[in-house]
Amino acid sequence: MIFEPVNCLSDVLYILVTLLFYRLFRRANAVIALVATVFSLMGCAVDLRDQLHPGAVRLNPLLFFGPFCVLLRFLVLRSRFLPR
Repeated sequence: MIFEPVNCLSDVLYILVTLLFYRLFRRANAVIALVATVFSLMGCAVDLRDQLHPGAVRLNPLLFFGPFCVLLRFLVLRSRFLPR
């Protein structure tokens, strides 16, 4: 795999989106929002590691982004300011 700066940039931008999601959803449930944030940041870290060290043992980032999406759905349903 060849190093692609665009993929690294997309991970950095996704980290920013994750932090914005945390700020948005911490009112619905702070603990679940924090757990979801950790899952997303771990997925970004795994993806960045795979980009920067292509010879390392690969771990699929979807193992972290899947639970993040499930928890995010729970937070959307819990929140009163987003449509269900």
